Amino acid sequence: MKKGSTDTHNVEIPNYMGSARVMVVASNVEQNAYGFAEKKNVPVYSPLSLLGSLPRKAVPGEKVVLPVTVFAMEKQVRNVSLNVETNGQFKVVGSRSQQLNFSSTGEQMAYFELETTNTGIGKSKNNSFIGQ
Repeated sequence: MKKGSTDTHNVEIPNYMGSARVMVVASNVEQNAYGFAEKKNVPVYSPLSLLGSLPRKAVPGEKVVLPVTVFAMEKQVRNVSLNVETNGQFKVVGSRSQQLNFSSTGEQMAYFELETTNTGIGKSKNNSFIGQ
């Protein structure tokens, strides 16, 4: 880079939401020169994030609620469609899908009722789609 110029670098940080401290260091070995820039508290987020939570243990026939927290981090996220998929250890009781509407950035909750059907490791997958 030339003296006084600027540049942008994009870094992908998968599965993280919060803030990061960023530092860039540059050097010119020929002139024995270096420089650095630091920025604290750079926000790291996706426009739409989901956080679901299931209990560690459930017995066959037990009904559990799967709460899903939906984070809309940008104002263009308005209508969000959610659905849940499960493996053979769970079945969905009631609706597999829900619709959430955001008037501004923030978070909302969706709840899905599941019933355990077999012993083993149960898994669920939450999918989301942003609509207009």
